[in-house]
Amino acid sequence: MKKNTVKLFLAAILFVGIFQLSTVTDVSAKSISDLQKEKSQVNEQHKDVKSDLDKAKDRLNEIKQKQKNTQNEINKLDEKASNTQSQIDKKINELKEKENQINTKQSEIDKLNGEINELETKISELQAEIKQLKEEIEQLKAEIKEQEASIEKREDLLKNRLRSIQKNGGDIQYLEVILGSKNFGDFINRTVAVNKIMEQDNQILETHIQEKKDLENNKKQVEKNKTKVEENKVQVEKDKETVTAQRDKVASEKKQLESQKASLAAEKTKLDNLFVQLEDQLGMKDTQMAKLDKQEEEAHNHQMSLAEKEENLRSQKAAFDKLIAQQKEEERRKKEEQQSNSNKPNSSGSSNSGSGSGDTQIEQTSSSSGFIRPSAGYLSSGFGHRSCSGCSSFHPGVDLAQGGIVPIKAAASGIVSRSYYSNSYGHVVFISHIINGQKYTTVYAHMRNRAVSTGQTVSQGQYLGNMGNTGQSFGQHLHFEIHRGGWNASKSNAVNPANFGIR
Repeated sequence: MKKNTVKLFLAAILFVGIFQLSTVTDVSAKSISDLQKEKSQVNEQHKDVKSDLDKAKDRLNEIKQKQKNTQNEINKLDEKASNTQSQIDKKINELKEKENQINTKQSEIDKLNGEINELETKISELQAEIKQLKEEIEQLKAEIKEQEASIEKREDLLKNRLRSIQKNGGDIQYLEVILGSKNFGDFINRTVAVNKIMEQDNQILETHIQEKKDLENNKKQVEKNKTKVEENKVQVEKDKETVTAQRDKVASEKKQLESQKASLAAEKTKLDNLFVQLEDQLGMKDTQMAKLDKQEEEAHNHQMSLAEKEENLRSQKAAFDKLIAQQKEEERRKKEEQQSNSNKPNSSGSSNSGSGSGDTQIEQTSSSSGFIRPSAGYLSSGFGHRSCSGCSSFHPGVDLAQGGIVPIKAAASGIVSRSYYSNSYGHVVFISHIINGQKYTTVYAHMRNRAVSTGQTVSQGQYLGNMGNTGQSFGQHLHFEIHRGGWNASKSNAVNPANFGIR
């Protein structure tokens, strides 16, 4: 009986030992399995990170090569445009020179036409003077003819008077007439009559002499006018010859002028073609510049340093690990409270389980979607593919824009995985969340300032900073992203915030 009791006791001890050993073995096996699983997950994440980084490097090199090629094209277009501009400048100078030559030639033609007009006016004046001289000659000839007739008639009269005087003894006859007066009255009458006869004789003689002088003068004037007429005729012929020569010269100058104008028109056509060519080249350059801008923007999106990407992923993992640890701690605490409450038979049934969230616990989100709108402002750019100058072809978030001081709030409770300044994002905050067992990461970029730091626990609606225009930004706005399952360099986990009511 004692032997059986001892056997049973030993069997019990052995059973308990085996049970405890089995329990330890199960626990150890479970811990090792968990560690191996986590290690495998970490290795997979590292592989994904390395793959993303390798892809980013390859893509960046590809973009840089495209940028180099595009810049070479732009340089070639610049050289072509410069050559075309030089040709245009040369053509403009040639056109100016030709226009100056044309203006000079036109001035010469105008001067020649002016000289021709002056000569024609002079010829007309000489011809009018010749006509007037001829009329004067004819008039003088008529006067000469009348004067010659009058002189001839008067000469006959004077001859008769001289014959009578010679026949009667000259002046004695006048004395006999006076002395033969019968009385004093007859004496007076005879004296007056003799005086009148003598005056008439003197007047006849004086008139005769004057008419002879006038006749000589008129004859001289006729000869002078004839000489002047001949001189004018000679001058008219010379002027006509000059006018003919000038007109021939004008015709030749006009022919040259028309040739120069035709050449000028052809040069202007060439210049217009050069302008069109230059515009085409500048248009091609603008196209290449836009292409380069797009490539630079794309390159900039890939130029986030590898260390920066690795740090973002490392900090994100640490934040999620912290969130998981907090949730496990919260679950453990709740279980302990439940066990403690279950051991109290007179429990009121309404104990307060919140021992204070402090800085290590996450408050529950209040939005039905799990997220709230992070800031005020209008939607300036939506999620997805877009086409614009100087922006990515795919937009992994939404842009909310508004002027002035605009506060930015946490869209959900979580842990700040990173808070830093990025060349592309500017002042940026990354927050890791676990909502209903699902991991999320939200990104708040281009901020004016940051009010939270890396590793800090934040509540939904907590102030993060103000809307700004830092980094690669073209106007004040908030660039907001939501990533389901965590942020990565390729942003393959980005989801449309509109799906969570953020519009």
